[in-house]
Amino acid sequence: MSDEIGRMSEEDKFLGVRTTIEPPEDASTDVDDGEVNIEVVDDRPEADQRASSGAMGDDDGTASDEEVAQLGQRAQKRIKKLKWEYHEERRAKEASERLANEAVSYTQSMQVENQRLLKLIQDSQGALTEQSKSRANASLMMPKKTTKERMNRVIANKSPSHSSI
Repeated sequence: MSDEIGRMSEEDKFLGVRTTIEPPEDASTDVDDGEVNIEVVDDRPEADQRASSGAMGDDDGTASDEEVAQLGQRAQKRIKKLKWEYHEERRAKEASERLANEAVSYTQSMQVENQRLLKLIQDSQGALTEQSKSRANASLMMPKKTTKERMNRVIANKSPSHSSI
């Protein structure tokens, strides 16, 4: 065991690999013939393993009517199930797309409404400001006007007929 650990690389020691591959005893005959034997190992779980299209060709293509009917029913059920799942996914995607579009349109309409209300507020503030200015000017003009009228009366009362005495 310690001899095996001594021959392992640092990576193998880190990963804990403790197996060594030794050439088979009859390897000398394979090398002499020039042939190499390759064994393909599928390391996927059995549930994930599917036969390749070449492996499916072993069937001679003849099946009894009962087998065809049974496979046909099972295939139809499977096809219906797959179609249903496909359409459910499609409907869910369409629903989420509609929801997203509705959210965008609602947001845009709210933004337009906010802009309209802001403009209304600005217009109202402008009108109130103008009204306040005109009232302030009118209130300033009123004392000036009354003062002028009083002065004109005073001047009119001091007319030349009174000054000749």
